[in-house]
Amino acid sequence: MEKTEKLALDINTLLDVFNIEVAEKSPELDTWLAAHFELTEHHIQLLQTVQKNFLLQGDEWNEEELKVKFLSFLFFIADIDVPKKIQTFYERPLSAVVQGESLTVKCDCMVATPKGKGAPKKPYFFLQEFKRQKGDKADPEGQMFAAMLIARQLNQVDGIKTPDPNPIYGAWLVGNQWRFTVLANNRYAYSRFYDATNYDTLLQIVFILRKLKELIINR
Repeated sequence: MEKTEKLALDINTLLDVFNIEVAEKSPELDTWLAAHFELTEHHIQLLQTVQKNFLLQGDEWNEEELKVKFLSFLFFIADIDVPKKIQTFYERPLSAVVQGESLTVKCDCMVATPKGKGAPKKPYFFLQEFKRQKGDKADPEGQMFAAMLIARQLNQVDGIKTPDPNPIYGAWLVGNQWRFTVLANNRYAYSRFYDATNYDTLLQIVFILRKLKELIINR
């Protein structure tokens, strides 16, 4: 039976309520983080320009400006979208009842298979970003993790009322610091922090994002 009181979307509460184990090792995460690709010269120049603007002005951007002036370019360079198979969405609401708990979140960014003219159907990756320091106002990790739990519930196969067993991928960031996560087999794993002010690290962030295309298509 659905509960009327909604959970606080902080990571520790969600891990406890849904009995999710924090994994010290994750082959799914290791495979994802080891991604390596070659970028075109055009994409390299664009990435350098985007990072330069981020270094010069990023401290003054609000969350929407960070999304428009920085994150959207990273996803463009990562070249994730595949017509009718994979699409990137921004500011989309997501909700479901998971184990009797009502969860609702607005996704800063999600990667999903599309339906119809291009609405999200099955989501596989979520990114939540937050301008200030973690814990100052909201918990981007908790919001991202709630979206991952919702996705497992929504991505049911053939109407079977059990969560999707396939990995759900995520990332949350505060300013220039990124952390990548995987929820697989009721185990949650997360990466070290990736500093987007370092060019080589930013390049690896793009590789990790691009790897999502392969991971989603091969599910």
